[in-house]
Amino acid sequence: MNSFYESGSTLSIDSSFTQETLVPKLRKMDLSVVVRMDVESKHIVNFELPSDISFPNLTYCTFGFESMLSDGSIRTSPLEAIDIDFASSFPKIREIFIYSCFKLSRVELFHGKTSKLSKLSISSSFNSFDAFSQTLNGIFAHCPQLTQLRVVFLNFEGSNDNHWAIPLELCPKVNDVSVYDSRAFSEVQIRSDAPRQLKRLFFKDNLGLKLIRIDPAVSIVGLLAINDFDEQTRLDAGSTTYSRCTNINTSTSCLVELNFNNVVFDHLVSLALLRPSVVNQTNHEELKGERDISNVEAFKLDKRVLDVLSDPSRYPNLKIILCEFMLDINSYIDCFDQLPNFDTLNLRDSSIYTPLEFVKPSQISSLTLGDGRYPSVKVANQEKLRKLTLNLLDECSVIEVSNCPNLDTIELFGIEQSCTLSVKSCPLLSTFRWERVDSIESVSFDESCTNLTDLFIENEKPFNMSIPDTALENLKFIHLGGIHELSGSFPNVQSLELTSESPFKRLELRNTRNLRELIVQGAPSAFSIDDTSMVSFVSTPKETEVHKVFQKLLEQNAYTNSLTKYLILDEPDDAGEVTETFFGGRLFQNGDEKRCYFEEEPQCPICLDQMTEECIILRCGHALHETCIRELLVDSACCPVCSKSAEARKFRLDAY
Repeated sequence: MNSFYESGSTLSIDSSFTQETLVPKLRKMDLSVVVRMDVESKHIVNFELPSDISFPNLTYCTFGFESMLSDGSIRTSPLEAIDIDFASSFPKIREIFIYSCFKLSRVELFHGKTSKLSKLSISSSFNSFDAFSQTLNGIFAHCPQLTQLRVVFLNFEGSNDNHWAIPLELCPKVNDVSVYDSRAFSEVQIRSDAPRQLKRLFFKDNLGLKLIRIDPAVSIVGLLAINDFDEQTRLDAGSTTYSRCTNINTSTSCLVELNFNNVVFDHLVSLALLRPSVVNQTNHEELKGERDISNVEAFKLDKRVLDVLSDPSRYPNLKIILCEFMLDINSYIDCFDQLPNFDTLNLRDSSIYTPLEFVKPSQISSLTLGDGRYPSVKVANQEKLRKLTLNLLDECSVIEVSNCPNLDTIELFGIEQSCTLSVKSCPLLSTFRWERVDSIESVSFDESCTNLTDLFIENEKPFNMSIPDTALENLKFIHLGGIHELSGSFPNVQSLELTSESPFKRLELRNTRNLRELIVQGAPSAFSIDDTSMVSFVSTPKETEVHKVFQKLLEQNAYTNSLTKYLILDEPDDAGEVTETFFGGRLFQNGDEKRCYFEEEPQCPICLDQMTEECIILRCGHALHETCIRELLVDSACCPVCSKSAEARKFRLDAY
């Protein structure tokens, strides 16, 4: 293993460095080029730098590593102590990341001096809460430029009954605090005597965290996220703390704690109402999930949520709601329609096993249904709906979309059941995407879908698809997986991609005057295409019917790939072979010599003089003087008669 590598000015302190060789090796290196350093040696227990070793341009440093051993166990960093004088050794440091240093007990970074450190991340490190808190207190006291603090996956040995205070008065620029996936604290306090603003305060999945206390002087002007385990976390904060939030993500217990009924949220744009999470411990891993909620609890939650949103005057700018529980969607629609700017709903309720019918008219323009267990979904009568997204509906086998006159986009992801989908009375639908799907029973569009331009279905097995000719006419982009056959008129299609590698019956493409790209991974038993004039790229396996057609085109293109000069004949060449015709005459090939005959006296359309001995005939069939067309191509690439491209055709065949 190399002891030192530089890649984009990165220095790796890997396992070729030992406790004894670290400093001598560093003294021999040009450290001025290093902007990032990763300390990941399995031999270094105490990382200590003398003050005369300086990384003058280092801005980012990581301590720690994880590696998988042959027996399946995980090796982590052996670091127990870090001792660096940032002011001397890392004068430009901006960000440090300490991870998988479970034995870490002592960190000294400042030696009484301040640092320019602005971002700190700690993950799965420190052997005790005392070691962690002492390190953080030192950072708070010596880093006036600190803006971002991230603490994740902490789990100290012994009790997690630890009270941690974040003193904002010592860090005047901190505006982003995240604590998640930890079992290290029972209480966290955001402390400040003077008025302070945070752009982001994020707590999620912290087992054992019972109280988050935010001092009254602290206000959050961006995101407040509190998602707890099993409703055990309480939020102790006054309404002035969260009344200026633009985004609130909260679990059910915190929703009860927040006194929404007496607050006007002038700035709130997005509200997420989440289920509490749970953790199930095993010997090897932690599995997180949503806690099951009884019918009685769900009814209480519904009532509480509807009560919270009952006064629309308190949410003048609320546009987006994400909800993980919704017993009666019609009750919510009545409530949502009172909100003056609300238009986006994301429903993720995995507890509903009954058919979902979103049929009551509403003002929603963007609807997402995800993570549900509905056997069927019906969306209808939504005059303002523009985008519909269905995601991870494991049990859904029937999807109906109808009477949505302004619907523009339908997207589906990860539908596992063999599913039937129909779209009716959606005249403005332009984009349909269905990704990550194993089996489709059928897809149908009715005569109203005349504006469909993008059709993307990422299926593996063939299915029944019904698209009327009126809908096919405006398609521009088609992507399909497994098919039995495809036959139709595609006057506006620019790109057609068939990704299934299985053979299929036939591929019949008519009226393809705008087709530019064709990708066919399978082998149709029969293939025809009536217009290849605009095709510039084809990808297909060798020796297929598609390959044969475009291999011939490639050969023809090579033959006509330059401005071809023709001798002008006074009489037809009876001995020559007529190769093709052009506007006003015929082309002859006699050996390597190319000749042309004009039925009438030829005149150059540029200079208007007669052409007597030689001429250039463009792809479009118009003839001109060579000097005239070459002068024209300096400023224009079009034929002066018909405005079609006068340049040589560019075509690529990717055969494999």
